Amino acid sequence: NSIIAETQRISQQYEHDKQAILTRKAEAQKIANQIDAAMTELTQLEDGSIIGDGRSDFTRETIRYDLDVNGNKLVLLDVPGIEGKEELVLEPIMQAVQKAHAVLYVTRKADPPQKGDEKKGSKGTLEKIKEHLGAQTEVWSIFNKGIKSVEPLRSKQLVNEGERDGLAVLEAEMRKQLGGNYAGLLPVSAYAAFLASTENLIPGGEKFKARTKFLSALDATSILQKTGFQDLAAKLGSEMAENGLVKIRRSNFNKANEAVLQLQSCVS
Repeated sequence: NSIIAETQRISQQYEHDKQAILTRKAEAQKIANQIDAAMTELTQLEDGSIIGDGRSDFTRETIRYDLDVNGNKLVLLDVPGIEGKEELVLEPIMQAVQKAHAVLYVTRKADPPQKGDEKKGSKGTLEKIKEHLGAQTEVWSIFNKGIKSVEPLRSKQLVNEGERDGLAVLEAEMRKQLGGNYAGLLPVSAYAAFLASTENLIPGGEKFKARTKFLSALDATSILQKTGFQDLAAKLGSEMAENGLVKIRRSNFNKANEAVLQLQSCVS
């Protein structure tokens, strides 16, 4: 009898322990689900979701950003790139360009835009730029230098000698093709500037770790200065934003003048 009683006691204890473990497991699973839901929400709210992943067609639609720079109100339209599948993005590009009075051509390469092949009837990037821009007032080149480590920021200048040579050719070609509409070049490193200017990142995430690495070597103000971000912000708030009415009149004149010239060529 004592053996039977002991066996029952052990069996009951086993069931009790088993239920306790199952209860703790369910509670742990509930907490894990809550954490997963919170991380999903955090991922959606984390800064940097608009940063491209390297694909040509990462941006498919035009996104509007309303800015106030030094009291000057700006509307920045982020349009799809023109070096991917153009048929997917042509319409939003054209709609945005018709509204713009300054256009920023952003490139990651310190080289002139690709040229087309006349024999094959294909258009290069520069031909597409001219076609899309029409008679726009200003065209700026933005060289976005990809930087994933702190070392390039320790140099005195963001752009190295080899890149300067390539960018000089780029500027010469842009001025040749776009004439007085071409306004100049601004070198930046957007990713490093982004890391220095935001705090809304998921703790332990990839961007959080990258930001920690950069800020452990340089302070945020130095990074923003070395990446050219402060120069870009100054241009946005001054040359690109000031004298807005003058720029609008000039743009409208250019468009009207182009229409007259086209009509004149048809008549003649």
